[in-house]
Amino acid sequence: MRNHLSELDRLSEQIELIGQQWKLPERSVLQINLVLDELFTNTVNYGFDDDLEHTIDISLGYDGQRMQITIIDDGNPFDINQAEDPDLNIPLDQKDVGGLGILLVRQFVDEISYARDKNKNIIMLTKHIL
Repeated sequence: MRNHLSELDRLSEQIELIGQQWKLPERSVLQINLVLDELFTNTVNYGFDDDLEHTIDISLGYDGQRMQITIIDDGNPFDINQAEDPDLNIPLDQKDVGGLGILLVRQFVDEISYARDKNKNIIMLTKHIL
């Protein structure tokens, strides 16, 4: 996918089609869609220091019990596992912007791993499908 927010509709459509083909529960498809929307949007908005076109590769696999999602981009290094959870006890008008999306990602997937290889971010997500 290109690093443009206009790609979000295409991403969502593809996830819906995959969900139908793999006969995934609707709830799981919705959660996967939200996770990928959040991670893709963050990558587009914060991952690149230039206005050049970049590719964000997203691949999915499913073994009947677990979905494996891999996202690869050549953006700035960002280890999602190092990001702190936002303090939900702070009043909304005093809270810094950001952080809630990563919390959502952590709640909707079961495992998250990160690697940086050859100037590329590699995020691997595992979601157990019940």
